[in-house]
Amino acid sequence: KEIVFEADVAADAAPGKRDAVVFQSKLAGAISIYDRVDYVKLTPESSLAAFGGDGKARGYQQYEAVAFQRGPDGRKHTADDLELGPIDATWSIEIFYEPEGHRTDHVGEISQSGFFTPNAQSANNNFDLWVIAESKETDAEGQPVVGKGYLVLTVPSYVFNGRRYVRDLDRWVDDGPARPAR
Repeated sequence: KEIVFEADVAADAAPGKRDAVVFQSKLAGAISIYDRVDYVKLTPESSLAAFGGDGKARGYQQYEAVAFQRGPDGRKHTADDLELGPIDATWSIEIFYEPEGHRTDHVGEISQSGFFTPNAQSANNNFDLWVIAESKETDAEGQPVVGKGYLVLTVPSYVFNGRRYVRDLDRWVDDGPARPAR
């Protein structure tokens, strides 16, 4: 079921969360009163994805852009900031460290719903990426409000000190002694 309602907000209403009451049901903090979106945070703020290979499936990552208002103290990124919830954004990725001599044009792609899909084949190297969400909201100077998240795109397995490690979702697992190359 869906309830659609229209509300008038006083011009001098203080920013903050308000409760919504429908019949006998109350939803605490369901409505946000704010004057503008001041910044966007990505969730997760830091994450790991992995190329496919060595019999391992790719490690994907879903992102969400969440809007915030600066709160009563007037400063961004403080405890009193008002979380406004998920917003629509235009998504992109940017490599911020490119190892010399490595191709970086095929690390993967991010959909317009914030879903990162790594390339199916490993480039045999790790990549540090920014995941960028540009909102349709603008700041006080008229510029789009942008949020960034950090993504490490890694290989599906590696050898360290004679042992082979493989990626298992969000952690590395010791797979035993490395097998000699044939």
